[in-house]
Amino acid sequence: MSLLCLILLTTMGSLTMKSLDAPVTIEIDDRGVPTVMAADMLDAYRGEGYLHAHDRFFQMDMMRRYAAGEIAGLAGKLMVSTDRKNRIYRGRSTCEAIFNRLSKEEQSILEAYAEGVNEGLASLESVPTEYLMMRVEPEPWTPVDSLLVNLSMTMTLTRSSRIELQRWILHRDADPAWIDFLLTANDPRDRPMLKATEGPEAMPPLPSPAGEGDGPGNLDDFDDPPSGEQPGSNNWAVAGSRTASGSALLANDPHLMLTLPTIWYRIRIEWPDVEMTGLSLPGLPGVIIGTNGSVAWGFTNATIDRQDYVIIEVDPDDPTRYRVPDGWEPFVVHEEMIQIAGGDPETLETTWTRWGPVVDEDHEGRPIAVSWTALLPEATNINVLGMANARSVQEAVDILRGWHGPPQNVLLADDQGQIGWILTGWLPSRRGFDGRYPVSWADGSRGWDGPLDESLRPVIINPEDGILYSANNRTVSLDRGRLLGEEWASPDRVERIVELLGDRTGLDESDMLAMQLDTRVPGLELYRNILLSAVPENHPDERVRMARSMVQDWNGCSDADQTGIRVLIRYRRQLDAAVRRHLMDAAGVQASGYSLPEAPIRHVHEQLPVEHVPAGYESWQDLHRRLFEETVVSMAADEQGFDTSWGEQNTSEINHPLISALPSFMKNSMSVKLPQSGYWGSVRVTGRQFGASARMVIDPAHPERAILQTPGGQSGRHDSPHWMDFHMEWHRGDPTAMQPGEAVRTIELVPG
Repeated sequence: MSLLCLILLTTMGSLTMKSLDAPVTIEIDDRGVPTVMAADMLDAYRGEGYLHAHDRFFQMDMMRRYAAGEIAGLAGKLMVSTDRKNRIYRGRSTCEAIFNRLSKEEQSILEAYAEGVNEGLASLESVPTEYLMMRVEPEPWTPVDSLLVNLSMTMTLTRSSRIELQRWILHRDADPAWIDFLLTANDPRDRPMLKATEGPEAMPPLPSPAGEGDGPGNLDDFDDPPSGEQPGSNNWAVAGSRTASGSALLANDPHLMLTLPTIWYRIRIEWPDVEMTGLSLPGLPGVIIGTNGSVAWGFTNATIDRQDYVIIEVDPDDPTRYRVPDGWEPFVVHEEMIQIAGGDPETLETTWTRWGPVVDEDHEGRPIAVSWTALLPEATNINVLGMANARSVQEAVDILRGWHGPPQNVLLADDQGQIGWILTGWLPSRRGFDGRYPVSWADGSRGWDGPLDESLRPVIINPEDGILYSANNRTVSLDRGRLLGEEWASPDRVERIVELLGDRTGLDESDMLAMQLDTRVPGLELYRNILLSAVPENHPDERVRMARSMVQDWNGCSDADQTGIRVLIRYRRQLDAAVRRHLMDAAGVQASGYSLPEAPIRHVHEQLPVEHVPAGYESWQDLHRRLFEETVVSMAADEQGFDTSWGEQNTSEINHPLISALPSFMKNSMSVKLPQSGYWGSVRVTGRQFGASARMVIDPAHPERAILQTPGGQSGRHDSPHWMDFHMEWHRGDPTAMQPGEAVRTIELVPG
């Protein structure tokens, strides 16, 4: 950049903020990334709140309204159904109770941040375009709103316990041997970091069929992926003994729904003895993922089961009461008013028990309530902000033990070469049941006994092999895992991560980024082998021969230019659907939409037991061939055909959340569509509206070399030059610096 351009770009502005105790300086680089410099922590968070309001207020507003069930008050009647669903949890009242239980320091932080947000909002020359379109004035920010943003993230990261209702069908109708097999939490490919101490973990045996079934039927009802086929996040840490620099390395790519603007906001925050750089979440103070120059930290969702369905026993003589251990207790009914922009408000009645709100009913018509840690005031805090002061992996672990947020696999790396892993959160300790099925808590023999004992929290510091890793997979042995839940992601990604790390040494930031961009799909090789074995090269149908050749020539990766992977993915879904239907029939269970873990389905594919050939087929090879023929016919009839590249099908479609309501002249600037490499079973996870919300690689001893990629841009305003200016580097995987660049603009915030 020339000196003249720098002079033209560099500006100096000042703003009086009555909430400040001392001046705050904000330097902003040419990509809109700020550095906040303050005399103390509270003023730093006031400055951060000012920036979040200036660049991302509409995003913050949507997140608080989502958790509170208040979006219709902004967006109108189209969002009433979403509000009805979420208002059941009474998020605003819940977060008010949480705030009242926080420490004085935590309350002061949220109050200071809210002060900064409101002064930033008041300083805007014009309100964000979204408010002008909807003819609604933005409402001020409160400390409780930040807890609603936290609750919104918790909702996003909580796997629904509604699968308990599906499991209940098995529990009611199937033989125990079938239940053990179909609901196994074990996959032979699992890579738990805390391994079993007594012998190998084996799959339960496949039982003999309980019934014949009724033939192939309509597989469309079974076309949902196995529950293991869930995209998630990756992180891994490498000890200094295996890096080029001698200090540890951390890699993290959290995978989330992608929107414009992106969920994260890049920032650097400084006050005496603290320098943090990384990603913040608009609506919350602090750096959520990043480094303080001594320690780096990153998250993957732990998919811990923190919800349980509770069968409610209603008093047959008085339907306003339900049974509790010491007798009968009246339901509590709350009237919730849903405001609707441009329409009349709607009243929603929510019914609560001592264990949580009533959300459903069982097959006998009994009410079902959900007990959820997110609704317990004692189970949420913002202690993660203490990471600003961690100076070693051990100090970070001590801080994170006390953080009660959505449970996360937190991986740590420090400038001394140490690495660590801790599972965070308030983890329920179950009494008298295992959480797999809805049960009654009425007699007191079942329920929660507070949080899990701290001695049972999984922690590893400095493993012998110098690596730690997670990818939403089962990270602990089966016996310990049963205390945490049953729903784990497929081992595909973590297996590939471990393979890529191997016993390599001399690793640096570029090696970590290359791993994050890896597109190998090991989980599909089984299906390719099945197909090539069952379908002859000289098949009489030319289309089948062509599709088979595409699969045979596939390079094993989810690269955008490949065609064979698209055929193979469609074929896999058909095969899995057929096996899923057969297993449910064989277990004597009628549940067409039931989702099963990946492990039992894959086990059948690998073993091909003769007694389990699905009805209507002569052999497994007959099933494999016929389903491939059907797949090819179906794909040939599609508009795209079966020879379209993977990238054309796997095109990103990242939009502003209100894209459907925008006028046509704005839609092009509020949406981006690009062919992309990646797949849920690759380390590089991508989907149409899902993928890496960031890619981060940090050596805490050398933050100047840290890499950070984010989609979209820094600003949440579509008319800003920083609306999309990071996007293509993220899309291509080009390394971009985590540290802010040279300042081109300075803002002085001065006390009023």
